[in-house]
Amino acid sequence: MKRCYYQTISSPFIALPKSDGASSAPRSPVVVVLHERYGMVQHTKDMANRLAGHGFAVVAPELFAGSETPSGIASRARTSDSVANQTIRDAVTALTERAPVDPRRVAVLGACRTGRYALSYAAVEDLSCSVALYGAAQPRDWEVTDDQPDGLEGLIAAGNAPFLGLYGELDHLISREDVLRLRDGMERHARSYVIHQVAGAPHGWLNDTMPGRYRGGPAEFAWSVIVQFLRQHFDQPTPHRTTWEYHADIAVSYDFSSNKRLE
Repeated sequence: MKRCYYQTISSPFIALPKSDGASSAPRSPVVVVLHERYGMVQHTKDMANRLAGHGFAVVAPELFAGSETPSGIASRARTSDSVANQTIRDAVTALTERAPVDPRRVAVLGACRTGRYALSYAAVEDLSCSVALYGAAQPRDWEVTDDQPDGLEGLIAAGNAPFLGLYGELDHLISREDVLRLRDGMERHARSYVIHQVAGAPHGWLNDTMPGRYRGGPAEFAWSVIVQFLRQHFDQPTPHRTTWEYHADIAVSYDFSSNKRLE
């Protein structure tokens, strides 16, 4: 892993790979990291720093800025697809003004509630790829509302960026059937995807600041898949063929109703 330095800016948070100072060095691809519903907490910054260590220029915007519900707690703060898209767009612009990056190679990674914004932004901008961690698959994501006028079906239909989705067998919010619905939507609209349902993983298993949820083995697996997926799609243009990969490790006795919220 490359060593990196971290440049902290109140909004957005930026983490950059360590530069060797060579003027001919290639410009870094961009990863936008979106926080969970807890707002801009340490876990989000840790994710940005870790991705910077792999050579990506990372920016993490605050999506709930201005909300009446403060960040840092289990808030019910929400933002519309259009506002989230503009916030992401502004964050990418801020990053390009501060660092030598390649604005033609951009990926968006969302987690939990913000997973859908990885798809909403891909519906309005050309991305190298998009990633959702235990998000973009809840029943409410398919609803058509003032805040999400296209619903998930419309977002999938409008985009073309390859998609990576990582979901846990023990997730209490997203069922096996929810993930299959997302998978089927990707196939209906000829979207390339890789989807994993990971054994023994609850909702939020990548968050090592929440001991009740964190699972070391699944987390390291997820990190390896994420980095490989990003590198693959940053290193090659969007293919003119569609590829589908669905991997699941789920107990025969799987029962979504028995999955519990963990802290």
